[in-house]
Amino acid sequence: MEKSIESIWKEGFLKDDALVAPKLNDLYNQKSIHLLDKFEKMYKWNLILLVIFSFVVLIISIPIGMKYMGIPLFFIFNILVIISKRHFDSLRSIDKNQNSYQYLKDYDSWLNEKITSIGKVYTVVYPMIFLSMVLGFWFLDVGDKGFLGNIVTAWLLEEFPEVSLVGGVPLFGIIGVVLMTGLISFFSKKMYLLDLKVVYGNLMEKLAELLSDMEKLRK
Repeated sequence: MEKSIESIWKEGFLKDDALVAPKLNDLYNQKSIHLLDKFEKMYKWNLILLVIFSFVVLIISIPIGMKYMGIPLFFIFNILVIISKRHFDSLRSIDKNQNSYQYLKDYDSWLNEKITSIGKVYTVVYPMIFLSMVLGFWFLDVGDKGFLGNIVTAWLLEEFPEVSLVGGVPLFGIIGVVLMTGLISFFSKKMYLLDLKVVYGNLMEKLAELLSDMEKLRK
Protein backbone atom coordinates (compact mmCIF):
# COMPACT_ATOMS: atom_id res chain seq x y z
CA MET A 1 0.00 0.00 0.00
CA GLU A 2 1.19 3.54 -0.75
CA LYS A 3 0.40 4.77 2.75
CA SER A 4 0.76 2.90 5.99
CA ILE A 5 -2.55 2.08 7.63
CA GLU A 6 -1.50 4.13 10.64
CA SER A 7 -1.22 7.28 8.50
CA ILE A 8 -4.69 6.84 6.98
CA TRP A 9 -6.97 7.80 9.84
CA LYS A 10 -6.92 11.38 11.07
CA GLU A 11 -10.28 11.09 12.82
CA GLY A 12 -12.05 8.54 14.95
CA PHE A 13 -15.26 6.65 14.46
CA LEU A 14 -17.46 7.80 17.36
CA LYS A 15 -19.78 10.79 17.57
CA ASP A 16 -18.02 14.06 18.25
CA ASP A 17 -19.96 14.68 21.45
CA ALA A 18 -19.09 11.32 23.04
CA LEU A 19 -17.16 11.98 26.28
CA VAL A 20 -15.09 8.81 25.93
CA ALA A 21 -14.44 9.29 22.22
CA PRO A 22 -10.69 10.19 22.37
CA LYS A 23 -9.66 7.13 24.38
CA LEU A 24 -11.92 4.74 22.50
CA ASN A 25 -10.92 6.18 19.16
CA ASP A 26 -7.29 5.57 19.97
CA LEU A 27 -7.98 2.07 21.30
CA TYR A 28 -9.98 0.93 18.28
CA ASN A 29 -7.66 2.64 15.82
CA GLN A 30 -4.74 0.74 17.29
CA LYS A 31 -6.69 -2.53 17.20
CA SER A 32 -7.61 -1.89 13.57
CA ILE A 33 -4.06 -1.02 12.57
CA HIS A 34 -2.69 -4.16 14.22
CA LEU A 35 -5.35 -6.40 12.67
CA LEU A 36 -5.05 -5.09 9.10
CA ASP A 37 -1.26 -5.03 9.20
CA LYS A 38 -1.24 -8.64 10.38
CA PHE A 39 -3.66 -9.71 7.65
CA GLU A 40 -1.69 -8.01 4.87
CA LYS A 41 1.65 -9.38 6.07
CA MET A 42 0.20 -12.89 6.30
CA TYR A 43 -1.32 -12.56 2.83
CA LYS A 44 2.00 -11.45 1.31
CA TRP A 45 3.96 -14.20 3.05
CA ASN A 46 1.48 -16.84 1.89
CA LEU A 47 2.04 -15.74 -1.71
CA ILE A 48 5.81 -15.84 -1.23
CA LEU A 49 5.63 -19.31 0.33
CA LEU A 50 3.42 -20.53 -2.51
CA VAL A 51 6.03 -19.40 -5.05
CA ILE A 52 8.78 -21.12 -3.05
CA PHE A 53 6.67 -24.28 -2.80
CA SER A 54 6.09 -24.29 -6.57
CA PHE A 55 9.85 -24.28 -7.19
CA VAL A 56 10.40 -27.02 -4.59
CA VAL A 57 7.76 -29.21 -6.27
CA LEU A 58 9.29 -28.55 -9.71
CA ILE A 59 12.85 -29.29 -8.59
CA ILE A 60 11.89 -32.48 -6.73
CA SER A 61 9.46 -33.84 -9.31
CA ILE A 62 11.89 -33.98 -12.25
CA PRO A 63 14.57 -36.29 -10.76
CA ILE A 64 11.96 -38.67 -9.30
CA GLY A 65 10.26 -39.03 -12.69
CA MET A 66 7.10 -37.01 -11.96
CA LYS A 67 7.66 -34.03 -14.24
CA TYR A 68 4.12 -34.37 -15.63
CA MET A 69 2.92 -33.41 -12.16
CA GLY A 70 5.65 -30.97 -11.15
CA ILE A 71 5.63 -28.79 -14.27
CA PRO A 72 1.82 -28.24 -14.38
CA LEU A 73 1.72 -27.58 -10.63
CA PHE A 74 4.52 -25.05 -10.98
CA PHE A 75 2.52 -23.05 -13.52
CA ILE A 76 -0.79 -23.49 -11.66
CA PHE A 77 0.63 -22.17 -8.38
CA ASN A 78 2.40 -19.22 -9.97
CA ILE A 79 -0.62 -18.22 -12.04
CA LEU A 80 -2.63 -18.38 -8.83
CA VAL A 81 -0.07 -16.11 -7.15
CA ILE A 82 -0.33 -13.58 -10.00
CA ILE A 83 -4.15 -13.56 -9.81
CA SER A 84 -4.10 -13.26 -6.00
CA LYS A 85 -1.51 -10.45 -6.17
CA ARG A 86 -3.68 -8.47 -8.58
CA HIS A 87 -6.65 -8.88 -6.28
CA PHE A 88 -4.53 -7.72 -3.36
CA ASP A 89 -3.32 -4.68 -5.29
CA SER A 90 -6.95 -3.64 -5.82
CA LEU A 91 -7.00 -2.86 -2.09
CA ARG A 92 -5.47 0.51 -3.04
CA SER A 93 -8.83 1.50 -4.52
CA ILE A 94 -10.32 1.91 -1.04
CA ASP A 95 -10.53 5.57 -0.05
CA LYS A 96 -7.90 6.24 2.61
CA ASN A 97 -9.23 9.70 3.50
CA GLN A 98 -12.09 8.45 5.65
CA ASN A 99 -12.54 7.52 9.28
CA SER A 100 -11.38 4.19 10.68
CA TYR A 101 -14.87 2.72 10.94
CA GLN A 102 -15.78 3.41 7.32
CA TYR A 103 -12.38 2.20 6.15
CA LEU A 104 -12.89 -1.10 8.01
CA LYS A 105 -16.38 -1.41 6.52
CA ASP A 106 -14.97 -0.93 3.02
CA TYR A 107 -12.11 -3.29 3.82
CA ASP A 108 -14.56 -5.96 4.96
CA SER A 109 -16.64 -5.51 1.79
CA TRP A 110 -13.49 -5.70 -0.34
CA LEU A 111 -12.43 -8.88 1.49
CA ASN A 112 -15.78 -10.59 0.96
CA GLU A 113 -15.81 -9.59 -2.70
CA LYS A 114 -12.32 -11.02 -3.24
CA ILE A 115 -13.20 -14.23 -1.41
CA THR A 116 -16.06 -14.70 -3.88
CA SER A 117 -13.90 -13.83 -6.91
CA ILE A 118 -10.93 -16.00 -5.96
CA GLY A 119 -13.31 -18.78 -4.92
CA LYS A 120 -14.45 -18.96 -8.55
CA VAL A 121 -10.82 -19.33 -9.63
CA TYR A 122 -10.45 -22.32 -7.34
CA THR A 123 -13.25 -24.15 -9.17
CA VAL A 124 -10.61 -24.53 -11.87
CA VAL A 125 -7.49 -24.66 -9.70
CA TYR A 126 -8.48 -27.62 -7.51
CA PRO A 127 -9.48 -29.86 -10.46
CA MET A 128 -6.27 -28.91 -12.29
CA ILE A 129 -4.20 -29.82 -9.25
CA PHE A 130 -5.96 -33.19 -9.09
CA LEU A 131 -5.45 -33.84 -12.81
CA SER A 132 -1.78 -32.88 -12.51
CA MET A 133 -1.36 -35.45 -9.76
CA VAL A 134 -3.12 -38.10 -11.85
CA LEU A 135 -0.83 -37.36 -14.80
CA GLY A 136 2.17 -37.39 -12.50
CA PHE A 137 1.46 -40.90 -11.25
CA TRP A 138 0.30 -42.23 -14.63
CA PHE A 139 3.49 -41.05 -16.35
CA LEU A 140 5.73 -41.86 -13.40
CA ASP A 141 8.97 -43.07 -14.92
CA VAL A 142 9.96 -46.35 -13.28
CA GLY A 143 13.04 -46.93 -15.41
CA ASP A 144 13.26 -49.90 -17.77
CA LYS A 145 9.65 -50.82 -17.02
CA GLY A 146 8.38 -47.58 -18.57
CA PHE A 147 5.54 -45.51 -17.19
CA LEU A 148 3.57 -46.64 -14.15
CA GLY A 149 0.32 -46.26 -16.07
CA ASN A 150 1.44 -48.67 -18.78
CA ILE A 151 2.52 -51.20 -16.15
CA VAL A 152 -0.85 -50.99 -14.40
CA THR A 153 -2.71 -51.30 -17.72
CA ALA A 154 -0.67 -54.35 -18.72
CA TRP A 155 -1.42 -55.99 -15.37
CA LEU A 156 -5.15 -55.24 -15.68
CA LEU A 157 -5.27 -56.75 -19.18
CA GLU A 158 -3.51 -59.82 -17.90
CA GLU A 159 -5.89 -60.25 -14.96
CA PHE A 160 -9.03 -58.94 -16.66
CA PRO A 161 -8.75 -59.35 -20.46
CA GLU A 162 -12.24 -57.92 -20.98
CA VAL A 163 -11.20 -54.45 -19.74
CA SER A 164 -12.09 -51.77 -22.32
CA LEU A 165 -9.35 -49.34 -23.35
CA VAL A 166 -9.59 -45.85 -24.80
CA GLY A 167 -6.29 -44.66 -26.23
CA GLY A 168 -4.50 -47.31 -24.22
CA VAL A 169 -6.14 -46.20 -20.97
CA PRO A 170 -8.74 -48.31 -19.10
CA LEU A 171 -12.20 -46.86 -19.71
CA PHE A 172 -13.29 -47.23 -16.08
CA GLY A 173 -10.18 -45.25 -15.08
CA ILE A 174 -11.11 -42.39 -17.40
CA ILE A 175 -14.67 -42.39 -16.09
CA GLY A 176 -13.40 -42.39 -12.51
CA VAL A 177 -11.07 -39.46 -13.13
CA VAL A 178 -13.80 -37.47 -14.91
CA LEU A 179 -16.26 -38.08 -12.07
CA MET A 180 -13.70 -37.20 -9.41
CA THR A 181 -12.72 -34.03 -11.28
CA GLY A 182 -16.38 -33.03 -11.46
CA LEU A 183 -16.88 -33.67 -7.74
CA ILE A 184 -13.79 -31.65 -6.83
CA SER A 185 -15.02 -28.76 -8.98
CA PHE A 186 -18.48 -28.99 -7.42
CA PHE A 187 -17.13 -28.91 -3.86
CA SER A 188 -14.27 -26.50 -4.65
CA LYS A 189 -16.00 -23.51 -3.04
CA LYS A 190 -16.41 -25.38 0.25
CA MET A 191 -12.82 -26.62 0.04
CA TYR A 192 -11.60 -23.07 -0.58
CA LEU A 193 -13.62 -21.67 2.33
CA LEU A 194 -12.21 -24.41 4.56
CA ASP A 195 -8.66 -23.53 3.50
CA LEU A 196 -9.45 -19.86 4.08
CA LYS A 197 -10.80 -20.58 7.54
CA VAL A 198 -7.70 -22.55 8.51
CA VAL A 199 -5.33 -19.78 7.39
CA TYR A 200 -7.27 -16.54 7.94
CA GLY A 201 -10.25 -17.65 10.05
CA ASN A 202 -8.96 -16.13 13.29
CA LEU A 203 -8.24 -12.75 11.67
CA MET A 204 -11.59 -12.67 9.87
CA GLU A 205 -13.42 -13.38 13.13
CA LYS A 206 -11.52 -10.57 14.86
CA LEU A 207 -12.39 -8.18 12.02
CA ALA A 208 -16.09 -9.07 12.34
CA GLU A 209 -15.94 -8.62 16.14
CA LEU A 210 -14.16 -5.28 15.81
CA LEU A 211 -16.74 -3.96 13.36
CA SER A 212 -19.57 -5.20 15.57
CA ASP A 213 -18.11 -3.40 18.61
CA MET A 214 -17.60 -0.20 16.66
CA GLU A 215 -21.15 -0.29 15.33
CA LYS A 216 -22.54 -0.70 18.85
CA LEU A 217 -20.47 2.21 20.15
CA ARG A 218 -21.54 4.46 17.29
CA LYS A 219 -25.24 4.11 18.19
